[in-house]
Amino acid sequence: MLLKIVSKIFYYSGKRALVLAPAIGCSLLSSVLSLAPAIAAFVILQALSSGEIHKQWCFVVGLVTALAMIFRYLFALGSGLMSHKVGNVVSTSLREAILEKVGQLGSGSLSSVSQGRMKKMLTEDVNQVDMFVSHHLPDLVSAIVMPLGIGLTLFLIDWRMALAVLVPLPFAMWVQAGSAKIVQQDNFMATYGAAQERMNNTIIEFIRGMPVVKIFNRSHESCDRLRSSVVEYKDMQASFIKKLTGRWGTFLAFVTLCHVPLGIFGLWMFSQGRIELAELVLFLMLGPMLFAPLIKMMRIGAILSQLNEILVGMDSLFSQEADERQVYRKYGIDQFDGDNTITVKDLCFAYGESQVLSDINMVIRPENLVAVVGLSGSGKSTLAALLAGMEKPQSGSIHIGSRDMAEMSLEELSKTVSVFFQDSFVFTGSVRDNILLGCPDADIESVLEAARTAQCHDCILALPDGYDTVIGEGGQVQLSGGEKQRIVLARCILRDAPVLIMDEATAAMDAENESRIQEALSRFTKSKTVIVITHRIHTVEKADHIVVLNEGRVSGQGSHAHLLKIDNTYAAMWNAHLAAKRWKIGTRIIEDQEVVA
Repeated sequence: MLLKIVSKIFYYSGKRALVLAPAIGCSLLSSVLSLAPAIAAFVILQALSSGEIHKQWCFVVGLVTALAMIFRYLFALGSGLMSHKVGNVVSTSLREAILEKVGQLGSGSLSSVSQGRMKKMLTEDVNQVDMFVSHHLPDLVSAIVMPLGIGLTLFLIDWRMALAVLVPLPFAMWVQAGSAKIVQQDNFMATYGAAQERMNNTIIEFIRGMPVVKIFNRSHESCDRLRSSVVEYKDMQASFIKKLTGRWGTFLAFVTLCHVPLGIFGLWMFSQGRIELAELVLFLMLGPMLFAPLIKMMRIGAILSQLNEILVGMDSLFSQEADERQVYRKYGIDQFDGDNTITVKDLCFAYGESQVLSDINMVIRPENLVAVVGLSGSGKSTLAALLAGMEKPQSGSIHIGSRDMAEMSLEELSKTVSVFFQDSFVFTGSVRDNILLGCPDADIESVLEAARTAQCHDCILALPDGYDTVIGEGGQVQLSGGEKQRIVLARCILRDAPVLIMDEATAAMDAENESRIQEALSRFTKSKTVIVITHRIHTVEKADHIVVLNEGRVSGQGSHAHLLKIDNTYAAMWNAHLAAKRWKIGTRIIEDQEVVA
C-alpha cells in the first residue's frame, strides 16, 4: 500500500519521487548517528573491563561521539528542510492539478462535485499529503531500516539477549492487529472523510445562506443543522477514540517496557558470566531503540489508511471524463473561414440516466436573432450550455461553419461565442480586471468604450476608486445585481465575439435595469448572431427565428405568426402570456375568463 500511495501522490503532482531521495538519505544518516552514545558506552566499558583504558583515548571517544551527535542534528535539519521544500512543491503541484482537472470538467460533471468536497480536497486533504511528504515519508524509511540494522547487530553480539529484546513484540503486534481489524470493520477512514465533507458543506451553506436565514427568521434551525453536523463529526471521533484508546495504551506498554524482561534476563546472564557488562549495557541501551521506530511506524500506518481514502476521492475526480477541448487543439486559428453559421444536427444529451435533450435539429444564420423558448424543464439552459461549448454532446453534433464544436479549442471557441447568463459572477478584483477577462490584452480605451456601451461607465466612476475599485466577495464595495450584470455585459462587449448566447439574462431584473441592458444590447448586437434563451415569450415576438422546446425535443420552429398556427406548445404559452397581461390586483383568471374577486 505504501508504494501505491507514494506513486499516486507523485503521479498526480507531476513530480518524481526521486526528488525526496536526499531528504531520506539525510534522515537515515541522522538515525545511524543517533546510535553513537550507545556504541561509545560499549567501547569504553569494554576497555574498562580489560584494563586497557587511557584518558586520551576516552577523550577521543567522547569527542567523536559529540561530533556524531552534532552531525546527527545537522543531518536531521537538512532532511527537514529538503523534505519540507519537496512537500511544498508537491502540495502546490497537487492543488494546481486538481484545479486544472476541475477546469477541464463540463458543467454537468461540476454540478456533482460539492463545494464542501472541493474545500476538503484542496485544503485538508492536500495538507495531509504535504504533512506525509514533509515529515512522515523520510521518517518512515529510517523507521524501517533502523530496527533491521539494530536487530541484526544485537543478534550478532548475542542471539539469546536479542530474543529477550523481542519478547514483547508478538503481544504488541497482536494488539495492533485487533485495532486494525476494528478500523477496517467500521470503515472508519471513509466515515471520517464523509463526516468532514458534510460538515464543510454545512458550514459553507450556513455562511452563504445567512442573509436568507435572517430574513425568514430561521437562524435557530440553520444553527441546528450546523451544530448537528459538528456534533456528528465529534461523536464519530469520540466513538473511535473510545474503541481504540485502551488498545493503543496496551500497545505502548508492551513496546516501552521491553527493558523489563530484557533487564531481568540480562542480569541473570551477567551473574552467570555468560555476557560481559559492556554487552549488557549495550543491549539495555539499544533494546528500547529497537521499538521506538515501531511506534512511529504504527502512527504512520494510521496516516497511510487516511491517505488511501484521500486518494480514492482524488481518483474519483481525476477519473472523470474531461472536456477534450480543454486539453488539446485540433484547429489552428488561421484555418477558420469566418463562417459563423451554427448547425445543430441530431443533438442528444443526458445527465446520468436522465435524458434532457433528444434529436435537436436547427440552423442559426449569421447576424440573426434566434429565440429558444419552452416551459421550465424543457432543456433550454442545457441547450445554451451545449451551444456555448460548456458541455459536450453525447450524440449528434454542433458545427460552427464547417468546424465541429466538439473539436474546437477553447481559445477559438471563446473568440467565436460569448455567454451572458442571468447569474452574473464578478471575481474579487478591480472593475478593470473583471472587464478585461473578456480580452486580457485590450487597452484602457477599449475597456472604457465597452463600459459606456454596457451603460455602466457612470456608475463605475461613482465608485470610490473608479475602475480600480475592488469588487466581488471581500471587495471594497458590494454591487447590486443590475450593476454586476452590466459589468459582465461590458466583459462580453470587450470580447466582441460574433455569437452571443443569452440565457434568461434579464429575467430577474427590475424595469430600470432591464431597460438599460436592452438599450446596451441593441447597440452591441447589431452585427452579431444572438441566441436568446427565455421563458418570457413576449420578448421574442420579433425574433428572426424561434425554436420551441417541449420535454427535450423541438416541437416547432419558425416565426411568431407561423408558430401560433402550427405549434400547440407555443400557442399555449402565448395565450398564457395574454391572460397574465390582463390580470390585475383583485382579479383572478380561470380558463382564460376574467373573474372579479
